[in-house]
Amino acid sequence: MFELGLPLAAILQPQELVALIGHELGHLAAGDPQRHWLIGSIVAALANWYDALHPKSLWASRPSFIETVYAFFANIVLVALAGLIWPALWALSLLLWRESQRAEYRADQIAATLAGRTAVASLLRKLGRADQIHEVVKARALASRLREGARDLITHIGDLDWRVPDGPPSEAEAGYVADCDIQADASHPPLAYRLDLLYRQAQTGAELTLTRAEFDAIQAEIHFEAPRIEAQLIDRYLSRI
Repeated sequence: MFELGLPLAAILQPQELVALIGHELGHLAAGDPQRHWLIGSIVAALANWYDALHPKSLWASRPSFIETVYAFFANIVLVALAGLIWPALWALSLLLWRESQRAEYRADQIAATLAGRTAVASLLRKLGRADQIHEVVKARALASRLREGARDLITHIGDLDWRVPDGPPSEAEAGYVADCDIQADASHPPLAYRLDLLYRQAQTGAELTLTRAEFDAIQAEIHFEAPRIEAQLIDRYLSRI
């Protein structure tokens, strides 16, 4: 995802970076089932078996008519076998998705303890505007294709207005949840729900404060790799169009 990695680092403030790292480590500390090697391996294996068995099309052209008919009936058998895997994969994934939503709340709370509630809230709101990053990557990739130059991708992302409001979810954020269909197969809860729970908890100070000097040193290391990562982002986008 374009919103993870270098593009995200370009728009974060020091405490937001602490919140991001704290959130990800919080998944490990809170026992997120998707991070467990055994459960993840089972889901991945079922998904791989399903993809390997299920043909892309029942009817496939072959050199002879007999081979084409044979392939058609063989594909029907493969579809039936894949159908035996699908219910187990769907049920296990549904349980994991529901538990993953709970894990996001737990990770948010751990991140708020480490970085402060305000930093977590602003991080979540910035992540909710990741489409802005996608648009910049798209524009720079197309510029590269037209040989108009696509350097300084991260600079263009950082130049956008990333100011976000503070406080509990706004009417617009809460209204979005009311208007959209919340699915059980979503790995992350709606932004408004996460913000609401954050601000229902008692305010606590940050246990870890990242100084500007420390933050600048981290950014210097990250941006040393910026040209290579920018090229990869652009190549990845161009490969999809």
